[in-house]
Order: sequence, then C-alpha cells, then structure tokens
Amino acid sequence: MGTAGLVTALTSDSPVVAWAGLLAIKQALCFARLFAAAGVRVAPEQQGVAAALMTTMQQVDTALGLAVGVGLATWATRAWNLTGADATASGLQTATLVGARVPMAAAVCTAVVMPRRSK
Repeated sequence: MGTAGLVTALTSDSPVVAWAGLLAIKQALCFARLFAAAGVRVAPEQQGVAAALMTTMQQVDTALGLAVGVGLATWATRAWNLTGADATASGLQTATLVGARVPMAAAVCTAVVMPRRSK
C-alpha cells in the first residue's frame, strides 16, 4: 500500500513525505519477519550463518535495486523528453512501479514453484 501511494504521489507538484513515511513503516514491519523467516528450519548452531547470509543478500539486493532503479528512471526521463521536476517525477514513478512489480512476480513464482508441505 505504501508503494502504491508513493507512486501516485510522485508528481512534480505533490508532497511525498507522508507516503514515504508509510513505506518506511511497512518496510520496518516486513524486515523483522523476513529475518525471522531466514532462520526457519536452520539448526541452532547455523543461525549466525543464516543471519549473515540474509544480511548480505539484503545489501546486494539494495545495491542492485538502486542501480536498476536509477537506470530505469534515467531511461524514462530521456524516453519521454521531459525536463525539470516533471522529468524527475516521471522517472521515479517508472522506477518505483517496476520495483514494486518485481517482488510481486517473485512471490507468484515462489508460490507456483515451491513444493507443497506434506502433512
């Protein structure tokens, strides 16, 4: 919801502080669950390794996401021949929309590919 609001607020004449705050709260709530999920079914003596791997992947994903996002924003700005604040807003909106769709697609792929638990 925070990402959807942020995308709709990314125009040259609207404030995005409230939506950015909502997005930050959503991420704070999700990260704790992600790190907890990384340690599920991991032996107690391997919990440190699981946490380190999760932290490393988070950092790699952040760097990769930033690089791809900036590239998409730059492409959108140039493709639509916009200038000034409109160019920045359109580029950021495009990058955010793509960035929101990637995890959704990953979640769908995971749900389809993951084996079902046997009872």
